[in-house]
Amino acid sequence: MFRLGIVKSYSDLEEVSASNVIFIPSLAGLQIPNSPDARGLIKGVELSTDRYSIKEALLKSIAFHVRMVIEKAKQRVEVIRADGKLSLSNRLLSLISSSTSLPVERHRDVEATQRGLACASDNCCRKNETGRAGVNKKRSRCN
Repeated sequence: MFRLGIVKSYSDLEEVSASNVIFIPSLAGLQIPNSPDARGLIKGVELSTDRYSIKEALLKSIAFHVRMVIEKAKQRVEVIRADGKLSLSNRLLSLISSSTSLPVERHRDVEATQRGLACASDNCCRKNETGRAGVNKKRSRCN
């Protein structure tokens, strides 16, 4: 959506729009349900459709996908914890909560997952003296 100019900043995601536009975000194929050949689709576009309608459809599709993943996992979930740049959107978190009937908490460090992945890929997370996984203190960027 950023590349298309529909979303220019994460704050754009806060605007609400009522429309019948549906966005299916399977741009790299659907993993749940397993349909790797499926591709993205925007349905219900009319002459009156604007970028806000498409953004709202995008957010609703993400919320629905979260719900679908939770249902397929067949695990008891009491709270959803969100991080990443999209978690800055109160609108998205509200839609996820409505879709799943679960509370959604935003991590105070929205880049926590990115930091953890960088740390793991940089191989700085090692077992400490006790044998437990920990952060290698010699690599300050992972602390």
